[in-house]
Order: sequence, then structure tokens, then C-alpha cells
Amino acid sequence: MTNTSGRELLLVIEPWALEFSLPAGSKCEVVSVGGTAPSVIELEVLNDRIIFYVETPGAVYEYWQDGVLVD
Repeated sequence: MTNTSGRELLLVIEPWALEFSLPAGSKCEVVSVGGTAPSVIELEVLNDRIIFYVETPGAVYEYWQDGVLVD
């Protein structure tokens, strides 16, 4: 997803409460590696934050921002 809001947003990935700053104009990807279907993906957009809930049994997730893997 791309932050088109014109301001920095906080991206929270649940259920782990991982927080990432997403500057205006930046693009991010939450990538599931492995796991089994079905996946649960929910997105909640608030004024200053985006809450991204993901659950895929057995999966490991990676967070990419502007083409760079963020640890």
C-alpha cells in the first residue's frame, strides 16, 4: 500500500503489535512467506494510523518499505 495522505502514518501489524513509521508518499508491503490457506487479512484506517491484521497458519511475515526489507 502507498501512503497518499500527505502526512506520516503509523502502521501497526497485528497480532504482534509491530509498529512502523510510513512517511508520506512511501510504499510498504507485508509479505507472507509460507503458511497454509485460508488467510485472514483485515485493514483498519484511522486518522493517524493503519492497523493491519494478518493471520496465516505457519507463515512468517516480512515488512518491506520502499523496496527495502525492514528488520
